[in-house]
Amino acid sequence: MVIAMSVVLSVGALCAQAASENELHDKVEQSLVKLSATGIASVGPQISDPVTTVGTGFLIGEGGYILTTAHLFEPLKKVFAVDTKITAEVSGMPSDLEVLYISELASLDLVLLRAFKPRGFEFPPPLAIGNSEDVPLQDDPDLLTSGWDDINYLRDRLGFNTTTTTLVPYAWTLRGNVQGGQSGSPVYIDRDGEPLVVGVLKATARNNRTLALMIPIENSFQLIGRFKMREMQTEIARLNRIIGLMEGAAGRPLVAQVGDVRASIDRLMQVIGHLSEDTIPQASLFERVDYVEESVKEVAGTFEWSAKTEEKDGSIVVAYEKLISGEPQLDKVHLKITPVIFVADDSGGRREKRGQAMPTWAARSADVKQPLDVSGKRAEFVFHGIQEELTENVMKLDGTFKDQTPYKQLKLTIRGETEGGIIAKDLFLVPTFSWSFED
Repeated sequence: MVIAMSVVLSVGALCAQAASENELHDKVEQSLVKLSATGIASVGPQISDPVTTVGTGFLIGEGGYILTTAHLFEPLKKVFAVDTKITAEVSGMPSDLEVLYISELASLDLVLLRAFKPRGFEFPPPLAIGNSEDVPLQDDPDLLTSGWDDINYLRDRLGFNTTTTTLVPYAWTLRGNVQGGQSGSPVYIDRDGEPLVVGVLKATARNNRTLALMIPIENSFQLIGRFKMREMQTEIARLNRIIGLMEGAAGRPLVAQVGDVRASIDRLMQVIGHLSEDTIPQASLFERVDYVEESVKEVAGTFEWSAKTEEKDGSIVVAYEKLISGEPQLDKVHLKITPVIFVADDSGGRREKRGQAMPTWAARSADVKQPLDVSGKRAEFVFHGIQEELTENVMKLDGTFKDQTPYKQLKLTIRGETEGGIIAKDLFLVPTFSWSFED
């Protein structure tokens, strides 16, 4: 079996057809996403003003999942933006698609989003994901990228510089310049006439405007591991079926069977990376599968938290939802609340607002609202009596807030424990309670 696969790979390499740069750019353009995020600043000099940030992402997997850079959302985080809305423009679909923030790897500047598909439309095909090891460094390769600035679709060729840099330890540097809005664009190479993504464009290096930073695509596997695993399992099953035909079918021309196997191996190579002729295919395959499985385990332990106020009973509901099902699950969480008041001051004829944090309450806990979701993806926790305690807190003051909305924001610190350790998360919640104070 090893010999047969090596022979097929050799034939496939001889038959590979390279595509022109424009052909690759055109194919990638269909799978690119122009992103926009807008929110209302709740702190700082821009308070109450809209803040907007734009960038590029690209479709991965099925179902409208989008990979981009996490720093796209930094302008909103700095001002603790509320009423945030993320929209996307995708080729062949209505403009301003609603987008959900799924998960992030902040330390690697990557984030996973998901766009909602309008009825009657289908998403363009996702881009094939490779590995930075697929880049032939010995050939001084050109790397292609394309993405959106504020207005235009830009096509660029970037030269390889180095795989290590003190600027950003996990990033490569490439010779070229990145325009505003291009962050999050895919960096890709030609693999048998098709674009193969090997990295994500981060930004232009701060100390050298002639260099661009690229995040190797394998750094995203914690976010997109399940997509790669699904593709890999599909292709392995297809390859096994065809190999079974080769071994057991009688009367079918061998050359046709070899052609089928070659086509399947080409598809498999798009998923797991290139297998050289001197590599033992099985060993390389198992190594790649193990790597992706580890990434999937990490994704399974990623909790995305949300919170909302329930005006009917004055409670706060905290919920988690995970990208994929599986352990760990939480049946109890602890919550610490820091209410924030914005007070108005007169200073030199100008009215300015500043944040004033009230004393933090002692941690409290709540059991799960309902039986844990059997898929392990979601759970809700209810914290009762929050509105009542907030009201009592205001009544202790001098009446300053009697005729206005007292709390513009609540900082929620969530803490839960699993077998793998402690999970902690900070959220900022705008309460929707109706306030009533007695004299």
